Amino acid sequence: MLDHWRRGLSLSLDAQFLCVRRAAPVMKRQRSGSITIISSVAGLYGYYPLHTSYAAAKWEVIGFTKALAVELNV
Repeated sequence: MLDHWRRGLSLSLDAQFLCVRRAAPVMKRQRSGSITIISSVAGLYGYYPLHTSYAAAKWEVIGFTKALAVELNV
């Protein structure tokens, strides 16, 4: 059960992080660019029964995106 939980969180967030990790330095050097990060309505409302890890992961993606915007001074 814990493995399923961690896998769900990892699948939703790790790919976002890895892409941004590569793109952000390039964008900072050229002083322009944009990153599009896609989440889900489940991250806002969490109303999918039996998919708690999915909703939590999507909320993580939303938080990651907001924090990233502040860190990159957007």
